[in-house]
Amino acid sequence: MLNIETFFNTQNIKRFYFPGKVFWGKDCRFQLLELIGPGKTIALFVDVYFAQNEFIKDFQQRYNSQIVLVETIESMPKTGQVDRILAGISAAPDVVVSVGGGSTIDTAKAVIAGFIYGTYDGVGMGARRGMQTLPGVAKPVFISLPTTAGTGADASRYYVVYDSRTQTKVHGKSWELIADWLLLDAAFINKAPERLLINSAFDAFIHYFESYLCKYERSWSGEMLSLDGMARVVSALDRIVHGKDRAEENYLQLLYASTMAGIAISNVRTGIIHEAAGALLEHTRLTHPETLFVFLRETYEHYRGHMVEREEAFIRRLKAEHPKSGFASFENVIEWWGKLFELAGIREDITREISKAGIPATELKKSIFDRIFSDKVWIEKEGPVPMDEKAIRALVDGSLRRFGM
Repeated sequence: MLNIETFFNTQNIKRFYFPGKVFWGKDCRFQLLELIGPGKTIALFVDVYFAQNEFIKDFQQRYNSQIVLVETIESMPKTGQVDRILAGISAAPDVVVSVGGGSTIDTAKAVIAGFIYGTYDGVGMGARRGMQTLPGVAKPVFISLPTTAGTGADASRYYVVYDSRTQTKVHGKSWELIADWLLLDAAFINKAPERLLINSAFDAFIHYFESYLCKYERSWSGEMLSLDGMARVVSALDRIVHGKDRAEENYLQLLYASTMAGIAISNVRTGIIHEAAGALLEHTRLTHPETLFVFLRETYEHYRGHMVEREEAFIRRLKAEHPKSGFASFENVIEWWGKLFELAGIREDITREISKAGIPATELKKSIFDRIFSDKVWIEKEGPVPMDEKAIRALVDGSLRRFGM
């Protein structure tokens, strides 16, 4: 039987899939109250920053008798927290509500995976590709209210948690883990500091960038989302940061673009920027988008000349979306991101954290090299141009050199 979980796009046959339902607009967070029926048990996952938010407190008061779990997320998702939650609840709740960014969403997804698959370690990966849910176990209705505009985790089939002891990734993927209802309300991000907006928006941008570069797995649908999404991210963020335009529309644009980025990346394989960033993340205290930023420039330099038509199409779309921006090339866009990261102090922090990596430079470079080199599908087939060992080493060395290593 054909399984959407095990089918990848080929040169001749494409698929595009998204099982969720998306609402966006002013005050759409209140739709949450229409989605939970009487008597349904509820697990609430909430970012620590929003734990005392009036909307959250009102929600808890209204559904107090139905709530079986309130879990506050203070940092990146950890296996110890997920294991404790799974051990403390005897049965899956009817509804899971997530109010937070990627860490909150991924914690909720890992818990849901534990309930419906019996594990969250490697679901959909390797020997567990296409694994079935446990018989007789119903998936909770998953409702997400994202409070950052970057990961698109609620719309993505991927999830990542980190081993509480070793910091290594414990990850998986399944369409079953995408939120059933996604409510995008600017009320949760319209007071977000610029640093958070920049970091988050860059995360979404790289999701689109790698989706857009795929050679065989890309599809017309994914290309449409990527072209539109990259332009929305850059335009809205530029208006907020440089134009000081705090209109709700700009925040909704970022939220929408983030969600669509989650959809786009779920329909392709993640590329070498994600692979390299994942390895760096395990050895530093950097965030996911900060590690992604480290590898954008050198990746583009390797692909430059092999994606000319795609660059030109993106710049045309960006000019149409933001005609006064002055962007004339993808090089301009990379420089723009660089200036934003400097403005927010993020670049300085990246340089400092890389210098404090938990392993020697030679071992760190080897770890990143090995992660990229292990993804034979991307480096040999999916990327715009193949990468050999020499090219990978040059990418790793050049990327880290830009940040003082």
